[in-house]
Amino acid sequence: MTPDRCDDKFDFQFALNLDQEDPLKAFRQQFCIPYAKDVSSTKRHGSHEAAESGNASDAIFKPDERCVYLCGNSLGLQPLETRTLLLQELDVWSQKSAASIKVGG
Repeated sequence: MTPDRCDDKFDFQFALNLDQEDPLKAFRQQFCIPYAKDVSSTKRHGSHEAAESGNASDAIFKPDERCVYLCGNSLGLQPLETRTLLLQELDVWSQKSAASIKVGG
């Protein structure tokens, strides 16, 4: 533990310090992370409206911030590379039709 790190696990600065020390933090840049205003659940639960009304302290999500993704029951966040790879496969398929299928490897 670094000397400037707060030991109070409920302290906001403690969480920020953990984020800075996270060896996997660079992986976040490899995914499409939506803004809170674009995620329907933030609108459905009223957080979006609370932030827009100027009472941001009541909002769980701030509309112009990226979401924190905690859902383990889905495909997850889309990797940035996905669109490029899919378009490459679609190009091959359009040019070679069924001959583009690699059977057994």
